[in-house]
Order: sequence, then structure tokens, then C-alpha cells
Amino acid sequence: MGQGLGVLDCLAGVVGNGQTVEVGSRRFSIRKRLATGGFSNVDLVCDVQTKDMYAMKRMLCTEKAEVQRAKAEVEYYRLFDHPNIIQVVESGVLSLRRNQGAPSQEVVCVFPLYERGTLLDYVAHVHEQGGYLPEHELLTLFKGICLALDQMHTRVEPLCHRDIKPGNVLLARDGTPVLMDFGSVEKGVIDVASRKEAIAQQDIASERTTLPFRPPELVDVPSRCTLTTAIDIWSLGCTLYSMAYLDTPFEHLNAQGASLPLAIAQGKVSFPTNDPYTQRVRDLILSMIQVDPSQRPTIAQVLERTTEALQAL
Repeated sequence: MGQGLGVLDCLAGVVGNGQTVEVGSRRFSIRKRLATGGFSNVDLVCDVQTKDMYAMKRMLCTEKAEVQRAKAEVEYYRLFDHPNIIQVVESGVLSLRRNQGAPSQEVVCVFPLYERGTLLDYVAHVHEQGGYLPEHELLTLFKGICLALDQMHTRVEPLCHRDIKPGNVLLARDGTPVLMDFGSVEKGVIDVASRKEAIAQQDIASERTTLPFRPPELVDVPSRCTLTTAIDIWSLGCTLYSMAYLDTPFEHLNAQGASLPLAIAQGKVSFPTNDPYTQRVRDLILSMIQVDPSQRPTIAQVLERTTEALQAL
């Protein structure tokens, strides 16, 4: 593991392509932008001393609450040492001093570089070639994602990822799936006791999670409810569906003119007529995409059923 979140001063505009930045105990040269998101950017960087390549996530924060949220994301990564969960190489906070306007900070995380990209990239490539993932590979990859979630859900104080999807899973060189992007992580059990609290949770979900993978209880949060890790189980079902068919269970209904939130609330799943997979895969998906969170299996049960499906092949 790298250093903790220290504070480094950096002139605004200095951290750009070809420039270097010190994070923790190491210096990195920024090569190019890899990805841009709503709350962060990811750059390709090179360790100045070792010449090894890494991915650097940079979260620009203009308010104290944003800094705290970004720091919390880093600390969530550091809770785990597991092959299916991304590891932090170094981290730090850059203090950006600007000539005009209020100063801002950038919370920086350096991660290993996964040159194979995301699981979404891989599945899309397979489908572009006119094929599907073999069932054994499909379930093996899915089991790896489940093992990552098992680490989160079975803690003394459980954590819920809340944004499980193929685009948030990287592939190591040997094909191991690696769960990333903990910016959406929340406590595994949250009691909602009023409409105000429900709206607050709904706003967080709208901001931090992906609608086609979002469960009904986050699309329309009840005024009195308990939000649990069952949120991730619904998303797992949508993820397995997406891995199998390069679609989500409800987006095709939206394309046909139906409301996506309404389709999610109804939770009716259909499968392609040319489905290449066995009934075991369909049953596994259906077991997770249950409108009532209490009817969804636990992560331990999903792992057990996935293992049984693999053994049956």
C-alpha cells in the first residue's frame, strides 16, 4: 500500500501532459488523458524512477464536503486486499492555488494500469465478432465480481458498492475481474425514516449510480424503509444479464417507448429468443432481479448458486 492522504501544494495548470506530480513518496509523469467522468478524470502516468505505467484518478473538489467524499473513497479502497478489488498504489491531496477565485483541491489516487480495459469493453468485442461469452467463462467472470462484493457485504459494518456494472469491472492480464470505482460506496444498512431522508437518498443515487442497473428501491425511495446490500444483488443480476446479452434487462423496453423507471419498478425480465445459455443462467439472473429486496438472495447464496452452475457444466 502507498502513503496516506497527505496534502501537497501545486500551482494550477502545472499538472498537465508531460508534467510531473508528486504523490505520496513517488513522482509521476502525466502522459495522456484516459477517461473523463462527471466527478473525476483518469490519466495515464509513468513512475519517473521505475518507468512503470499507472492510472491516476484525479477528483477535483471545490467544497469541503467534496474533499471529504473523495478522501472516503480512497479509504474504502484501502480497507481491502483482495485480487478482485482494485488496489491503491499511492494517494494524496493536491492543493491548487489559483490566481482568481477560491482555491480548490484535487484528491489523487494512483492505481495499477489494466491494459485490457473493462469487462464492458471485452463483452462488446466478443459481441462485435458475432459471438457470446462461453457459459463457463461467463460464470467464472461473474463469480469473481461476486467474490469482490462478498468482501464488502460481509464486513462487521457492511458496505454497499451501489454501482455494479460491467463498466466498473477491469480485467487483469490473466482475465481476473477487478472491481473498481468506489465513489458510489455507501453504508450497507441505511434506515430511511422520512420523506426528506428518502429524497436525499434518491438524489445520491441519481448522482452516483447508473439508472439501468439501479434497483426499484433507489429509483423511488420509500419514505420509511431500510436500504441494504440487496441493492448490489439487483445490480449483479443486471450485470450478469449485460455480460450475457450486451444489453440491460429493461433498456430495450425504454427504446420501445416505455418508461425506464417504470420498467425497473415492474421488474419483468425477458430473454432473447436465440439465447445460447442454459436455464441455470436465466434462473440465476431472475433470482437476483426481484422487485422486493427481501426476496433477493444474499451474496453468499449467489456465490453458492454460481459455483453449482459452474460445476454442472
